[in-house]
Amino acid sequence: MNREPNKGWTGFGHRAEDSVVTMPPAQPRHSKKVLLVDGDLTRRSSLTVTLRAQGYKVTHGSNSRWAFSTMLLDGPDLLLTATATSEFSGSDLVDVARKLHPNIQIMLLMGEDAPLQGRAEDLPQDLIVLPADSEPFEIMKKVNELLGDA
Repeated sequence: MNREPNKGWTGFGHRAEDSVVTMPPAQPRHSKKVLLVDGDLTRRSSLTVTLRAQGYKVTHGSNSRWAFSTMLLDGPDLLLTATATSEFSGSDLVDVARKLHPNIQIMLLMGEDAPLQGRAEDLPQDLIVLPADSEPFEIMKKVNELLGDA
């Protein structure tokens, strides 16, 4: 019997080459990148799952220092951050994001004791501010509006 390499029988009544199924990689619905920075693990995890389910490419972390280095390496389309983050404030992160990526969209999740309360007049007009306790679907709706996927 003359057999070519990798062309034998599988032992289940099928030839090996007949049982190989290949599928193209899944295409993301969006090519938009979201950088999520939030020290609240529960909220960060929930938002990450929700954003990825919608097809966004999400990079997430808990502190501003990590976010600074991430923005240097890879410019996101949207910075979604809590105002209270470890290492630096969310407002400092906003300032750096605007300098590094002038066209970046920014959404802040602000708690009642947020340091930006006194700086409201200094905030960019296109900055979206939501309460930190907003439901994930409310945040998702705003993300879609900002990134043109509404």
